[in-house]
Order: sequence, then structure tokens, then C-alpha cells
Amino acid sequence: MSVADLIKSLPKYELNLRFEAAVQRETILTIADENGIPDQVRRFDSIVQLYKNPESKRFGELINHIASWMKYEDNLVRAVYDMGVLLSKDNVRYAEVSINPLLYVNNEFTYEDFLKALNDGTDRVERAWGVEIKWVMAISRGEPRRGDEIARWSTSATARNHKVVGIELDPFGKNELSEFKRPFSNALQKNLSRRAYVHKAGDFEQAIEQLVATNVIDGWDTAMLPEHFDLLAERQICLSVSPSRALVYNRIRNKKNFSLEPLLNHQGSCVVSTGFPIFMNSDLSNELLTLHELGLPLETIGNLLVNAVKYAQVSDTEREMRTEIIKQELTLLFDDFYATGQL
Repeated sequence: MSVADLIKSLPKYELNLRFEAAVQRETILTIADENGIPDQVRRFDSIVQLYKNPESKRFGELINHIASWMKYEDNLVRAVYDMGVLLSKDNVRYAEVSINPLLYVNNEFTYEDFLKALNDGTDRVERAWGVEIKWVMAISRGEPRRGDEIARWSTSATARNHKVVGIELDPFGKNELSEFKRPFSNALQKNLSRRAYVHKAGDFEQAIEQLVATNVIDGWDTAMLPEHFDLLAERQICLSVSPSRALVYNRIRNKKNFSLEPLLNHQGSCVVSTGFPIFMNSDLSNELLTLHELGLPLETIGNLLVNAVKYAQVSDTEREMRTEIIKQELTLLFDDFYATGQL
């Protein structure tokens, strides 16, 4: 067994995934074709070319296009199922997936129908592939005025009943994080998880102090200081990292420049995630393999996978049980790997 095969076989929890960037291109384009989108949208071919080779600065634009192509509830169900199949192939057991409801509710869905379609898809995925999916409602950083609306939906009883476990401030926009304090305060009062992308200096402090974030996504290499890691540990905040995201957002020149420092010295606060796997032509196994090739020990990779269970939005009892299961599986897989003489 190769290291790549071993990493592929490891049980995984994915805590930072964007829905529209986690569904196969072929599935999305088929849905668009069935809904007559090529004849309705100007410059459709140029959008498709962008989709095949997306630029990070246009991720948000591309997500808006994809969402607008899904006209019917069964389109959402189909896309969720496709995402679940891809997760299963990467041995992901559990995923927390962000999606902006405004992109769909404004597209002839009611909020209730939107949630129903998502969970119809998740139920089918869990029955067929054993992958558990929960939802995080995304707020666009470019639309601060809509944040309260999304927070209100996210904290409703209907949302809780449909596996909504948090809100997220996505990276698509230039407004300051502090402008979203009120919706995050509402989520805090209802005990929902609170996630924020951190992409520039000053964002970390705003994410922690203004938004009281439970999950900080990216940014440690440009926006965080060494003392910030002590704050992550003290407040039990999850830091989500990815070599591919660091590369596509131009924070490193190539993946060889990705520093392992937080993963080696502060691994208790870190998880690895993909965020936009289809856009980046990656998956969780590929991210972990890249880190190993950069020098991250396999044992540390195992610890990071256990961390993901630690930060998953499940009950304390569930977390304890799942942690033990993951640890036992990892021990068996690593033992088998080393028993074959692989290094």
C-alpha cells in the first residue's frame, strides 16, 4: 500500500465545504442544460470556460451562476446526492457544508422548500453511502444588510429540524467583519457555530472579538501572529487550513512554501479542509497527502483527523463515541501500513 492509498483509506470529517464547489462539473452542467440555461444566459460559454479553470477572485461570481441554474427542488436533491457520492469516494464520513440560502430563495424557492430539498438529498446520501451531511448558512461578505435575515432563518426551529448547525461569513466581498456582528450575536445566543474566513491583517481580531467565531478559516499565514494560537487553544476555536486554498488565494507562491508550523506546534487547534474542492481540483485526501509530502508525519495527520471529530457539531456523547471509533480505525490502518514495511 502506498502512502497515497493509506491516506485515501483514512476515515475523515470535512468541516469546511462550499456546496456549489463540491459538486461535479458534469452534474451541474447537465442540470443547466436540462433547464435551458445555455439559451437563457448571455455568454454562457464563457462562464463554462471560467468554471473549468476558475480564478479565486471569481469564485463568488461562479457560485452565484451555479446557484441560478438550479431552478427546481429536484436539481438541489440531485446536486446534494452527487456531492455525497464524491465525499464517499474520499472516505469522508461526515461533512459540514455551507450554502447561501438567498441564492436559492430568490430563485423561486421558499426557504422551507429549500431546506426540504437539501435534506431530501442528505437523507438519500446517508442511506446509500453512509455519509452524514449538516448545513451551515453562508452570509456574503458583500451583503451585510442581508446578514440578519440569514441569521434569523438559521436560528429558527425549522432550520434546526433540517440539520442547520451554524452560520458562515464567506470570503466574497470587502466589507469589514465587524459589520456582521449582529447576525453572529444572534447565532451565539442560539448556540450555533460561527465561522469566518480570515484573509487579511486585522481580520483575526475581528473574527474573535467582534464575531466570537468558533471556526476561523485560513489566514494564519497573513493575518495571525504567534500569540493568536494561544487564544485559539484558550477559547477552543478551530483553525481550518488548506495548502490548495493558500495557493489559489496567492498567499504562497507554490505549495512548497506552505508552512507546517501551526500543524506541528498547535495541532490541537487545527483541522484540514478543502472548502472549494472542484474549483481547486482537489479533495481532502489530496490536501493531506500534500502536507505529508511537505514533511508532516502520518501520526500528526491522524491527530488532525481526530481533531475534526472534536470540532464537529454533534452532541458531547456522540463526539466521545465517534472519537473512539475514529481512533480505533486509524490505529488499525496505521498498524497494517507499517506492518507491510512501508515508510
